[in-house]
Amino acid sequence: METVEDTDKEVYKKENNNTKNDINIVREFSNCIWKLSENPLDAVFGIYYMILHYIFIVLGCFVLLFETNVVSLTVVVILLTLDGMANVVMHDCPLTTLEQKYLKTTMSGQRKHFLQNCGIMFKCNDIYESQLELIINIWSLFAAKILILLTLQFFNKKIVNA
Repeated sequence: METVEDTDKEVYKKENNNTKNDINIVREFSNCIWKLSENPLDAVFGIYYMILHYIFIVLGCFVLLFETNVVSLTVVVILLTLDGMANVVMHDCPLTTLEQKYLKTTMSGQRKHFLQNCGIMFKCNDIYESQLELIINIWSLFAAKILILLTLQFFNKKIVNA
């Protein structure tokens, strides 16, 4: 039979067990701000690279959705190929490496952490593999759109391009 002291000890252990899952969002944000305030110039460079990463992602999606010029789409496919080769050679995306250097965190790591908190698990633990998979999938979407546009052009079908 458990005594009150044993129960108190268990409660104390649970309260003082500061694992990553026990930290709330306010404390996590506070820790992040504290780390960034130690070296503000690194924070500026890191945020710059993160914004640059977001701009590439948003503009790439914009081109994929709204562009019908095959040459423009081919240029994006070439850029994706270069990014994929850099990812293979460096075992990481160059912008992700710079984010890690300056911010000590990455968009890929944050995405993986978010998905794990939602209960979605990756089979691989390497960020490199998931990044390469994403690049290949996006490359395939662009290639499919180019092939569809070329097929429509072959049969003289026009897509509205105002």
